[in-house]
Amino acid sequence: MNDRPYRPAPEVSEDDAALARLAADGQHRILEASALEADGRQDSDERKREKNVRIALGVYHGTPLRRASYALMGVGMLAIAAVGIESPDFGSAGVVASFLVGMLAATGGLLIRVWSAPAATSATLAAEKAWAESLPFAMEGYFEMLAAEPTLRCQLVLELEWAPGRVPTPEIVQGLLGTWDTGARVQSLEKALCIRSGTFECGHVYNANNWYGSDALRPTRHLVGKVHGLVTTVLQPLHRSHAIARVSLRRDATCALTR
Repeated sequence: MNDRPYRPAPEVSEDDAALARLAADGQHRILEASALEADGRQDSDERKREKNVRIALGVYHGTPLRRASYALMGVGMLAIAAVGIESPDFGSAGVVASFLVGMLAATGGLLIRVWSAPAATSATLAAEKAWAESLPFAMEGYFEMLAAEPTLRCQLVLELEWAPGRVPTPEIVQGLLGTWDTGARVQSLEKALCIRSGTFECGHVYNANNWYGSDALRPTRHLVGKVHGLVTTVLQPLHRSHAIARVSLRRDATCALTR
């Protein structure tokens, strides 16, 4: 009986071995390219999140460039108004020059206002972080919430844990919430507290290039202002008589305490 295989194994030539090496090299390059692409996407996402934070803070606190644009527009409009009121003889060279200077200042301020992104400076970002860290209780999730993609309208979900000691009644908490947001409601009150705010405007549509390009969303000052108002009108008064250990902020989420 013939024990040899029906078909003999193909011979491996030097060309086949070289082809295998080339294929292995190509697979290695594919893996490297995929890793670089993933790193690039991660870096891009991080830059976008940081931009969201800076814009949210910039539209609330303002930026030096935007304040300068308002000053330029104000000076320009005053100069134009002064020319119209005090110089009926518009044909003189001095009056025309004053009018043109006013127009240039007003137009320059308007262009700065339209084209400049309202991104907070590094100093403003550092000051906001210092403010959050200076609170007498831990506040978590604030900057993560600002970094998230903006939506036109949203709700804040606040989870609050009490320090050992007295716990306020639901009526006290609900009453304090009314000074901040009449639509906010207490959803759970035991050792921890869950609050959902009413719906409010937390972003607005703007043109990506201000004049041209597709529409996009960016945060408004209401999101940062909503948190500052919460701290000032609700959390700090509560903490003075009922110690708060930790505050967690999220946006458009389900209360973990009541799931």
